[in-house]
Amino acid sequence: ADSDMEKAEDLIESWGLQPDLAHWLEQATRMMREPQNMAAVERVAAELEQRRTIDDQLADVLVDLSDGETTPAEFARFLVGWEMHWQSVQIGKPT
Repeated sequence: ADSDMEKAEDLIESWGLQPDLAHWLEQATRMMREPQNMAAVERVAAELEQRRTIDDQLADVLVDLSDGETTPAEFARFLVGWEMHWQSVQIGKPT
């Protein structure tokens, strides 16, 4: 989520938008009322609950899967490579 906030801050700055929290909160609430967005959040939450942690790349692909931008077959192929990478970066981290 931290990197999402950084991305948002970069876009707000580059587009010259005024950081009006009330406006963006209203927009976010409206977006979350859409069933496809709620499905994406539920999919990411389920994966997070199962794995206990995920990175931005997996979260993005999960959202794409929910939106139909990634097929289940593409997701399965992605997941094989992602899991090998994830395991390699987890080696040596304290538990």
